[in-house]
Amino acid sequence: EGSNFSTPWRSFREKVAANAREGFPVDAELLTWAKQIHSMWEDVAPLRSMTQVKVLTRQSSVEDLGDFCLFAYASSLFLIFRHELEPKHLQDLKDIMGWTEWPLDFSESSGWPAYWRMAPVHMEKMFQRGDLSFSLEDPWGREEQHLPTPSVEEAEAALMQWMETSRSLSRPQPFSAQQLAHHVSQRLLRLLVAGHHMGSSIEPYTMLKTALENANLDLEVQFHGQRHPTVTMACTVFGFCHENKELSDWMRKWEWKHSWEDDYEWMRDQWPEALEGLAAVLKSDSFFSRVQLVVCGGPAWFCTMLRAVKAVPMLLYFAWPMVPHIPPSLRPQFLLQIQTLAQATSPPAVMVVANWILAAQFALQVRLPTPVQRVHGLYTQQQHSPVPAPNGNHRIMFSRLGVWTGGSGPALLELLWSFFYEENEKRHFPYEPVFLSVRVRAVATIFDVTYEEMSQFYACVYWPWDVMMMLFNELYTMLVPLFVPDKQWVVTSMLWALKHSTQNWWHIRAKNVRSTLPSADGPDADFPVPEPWIDDAEHRGMEQAAYWYSLTDFEQFPHLTRFRSFAELMEQLPALRTEEVTEGMRKFNEETLASSLDFYRWAAAALLKT
Repeated sequence: EGSNFSTPWRSFREKVAANAREGFPVDAELLTWAKQIHSMWEDVAPLRSMTQVKVLTRQSSVEDLGDFCLFAYASSLFLIFRHELEPKHLQDLKDIMGWTEWPLDFSESSGWPAYWRMAPVHMEKMFQRGDLSFSLEDPWGREEQHLPTPSVEEAEAALMQWMETSRSLSRPQPFSAQQLAHHVSQRLLRLLVAGHHMGSSIEPYTMLKTALENANLDLEVQFHGQRHPTVTMACTVFGFCHENKELSDWMRKWEWKHSWEDDYEWMRDQWPEALEGLAAVLKSDSFFSRVQLVVCGGPAWFCTMLRAVKAVPMLLYFAWPMVPHIPPSLRPQFLLQIQTLAQATSPPAVMVVANWILAAQFALQVRLPTPVQRVHGLYTQQQHSPVPAPNGNHRIMFSRLGVWTGGSGPALLELLWSFFYEENEKRHFPYEPVFLSVRVRAVATIFDVTYEEMSQFYACVYWPWDVMMMLFNELYTMLVPLFVPDKQWVVTSMLWALKHSTQNWWHIRAKNVRSTLPSADGPDADFPVPEPWIDDAEHRGMEQAAYWYSLTDFEQFPHLTRFRSFAELMEQLPALRTEEVTEGMRKFNEETLASSLDFYRWAAAALLKT
């Protein structure tokens, strides 16, 4: 709207918005108007839609749209579908809005209805049922309310009943420091922390160390194998600077160069060679040969191989699925190894997962009831201490927008800059964005940031691109106020990534993780919750995505601020009650930490009992 567009667009928008607020009731006059718009612009709409992309990325001017309003044309398609229930109009809506090409269409930040919240639900229900019965049930404007919203208690009860266990997966029995001391008699513990990811190595180590604080136990600790996010982080950030060239070379040969670029095809023929090589490395090192406990942070195949050549108690921490990138034909044998290891008692092994999607995968894939513990990130040793920008503004960190936005990233940055600029023009708006890991023109960005520097941001806008992310929990533990998009928005971007890209949402990407052990008790058709992975087939997966995203920390943690549009985010920043939010986060951290320490003290006793 404005000088570049004709007046009728405003009138049409106001009429559409009023109709949407009432739940899209039948309106013959509005339908006639929608058909006129559709007829007038149908031939040029695809080309003008592409022009809008160029306008959003500042490659074309608004005048180049030639009075075409994409959101108005999209409204005409949705309204015609609502009245006539002809599926073709839904497909045309999907195509004209570019939902296949981009995970964002920016309509949510306009005065028009956000049809990506509605139309995909109608499409999936239509393909699921084979008819239009869902659209006939009058769900208009409330489509997202028809998607599942399970509680943790419901999901946990269903899994426990299916596995016929009475032991809670998430609520450990109280286990005091005195009880732990009764089980531990040694005074020195040589501990190896091994794995490919720093986060999934340092988290279980820190929790185990905290649980052992009153056990009068000296720890001799070495970290090895961690390459992500950087190979030097264990040393430069956490002070674990032990180096074993032979083990590093082994990891580079068998793990590092394979796990992101391709499948572990070498496993078909070279497993014995890798096994012998690892055994030789451990035998040749004095610390490795005398180690008494291993904390293994993955990948799972590495943990099982390590346990095969070094029979010591092991805590296996899973912040990653069991068989990602392993050739599908080999996955059952690795699942069998994991199942066998979990059932070992001499020496013992304890497994723990970091989210409910992994708990469900363990249940379905290896029939194991596996404890679930949140990530605490105590190792950051930081607390929210905001430092303003030189101009006095509050600095807002936007976390890794470039990772999940695809081609829409530059357009999103332009939109955010515009919003911040306009808010500053309208009123006193002492906030400025700082973008983490974005490489676009002269944008203010940061690539290497310490935990201390993270704690100094006033708040963080965090967009999830997997079912769990260590950085989110680290920021939460630091008490940095967090803004996250609402559930349906993330579900939409999740499905876009799973179906139209090869990146992100690794935990739940079926191609990477799907596999189960054959069962003599029959098929898994009675599995009580949706499958814990989603494939790339069109027009299905929304209910699965909504179910599992409901159980993530992004939805379960309290005291988060959720926004349904970037325009709403601009309103929420000044309304943030920082002290109230951080105090609520602090209390939640204390409560969940007490429960987690019960688990880790129990695990330590099980692993170290004399």
